[in-house]
Amino acid sequence: MTRKGLNEKQIAAIALLTDPSTKGMTLKEIAERVGVSESTLRRWRTENDIFIDEVIAQTRRNAVADLPRVMQAVPDIIINSENAAMLRTWLQSIGALTEKIE
Repeated sequence: MTRKGLNEKQIAAIALLTDPSTKGMTLKEIAERVGVSESTLRRWRTENDIFIDEVIAQTRRNAVADLPRVMQAVPDIIINSENAAMLRTWLQSIGALTEKIE
């Protein structure tokens, strides 16, 4: 066992499950690449709390790492789509719009 009670195959599976570039891979393909059966991978994803928690944690770390790039793209998306709801959300996220009722 290695990090947080996970073995090397579980850590490899987590990396593949949370990597955006592997979005099109099936569970069977991920299991084969890691060297486990598909049923083992499914069991980890549904019954192993440590595995599940690490998948969630890694997904969050990936999202945080992507946040600057996403925030940089948002203004262009708002302008091109003329999406008022997204504009409001973006303005709130940067502290430029607050809810004030007088």
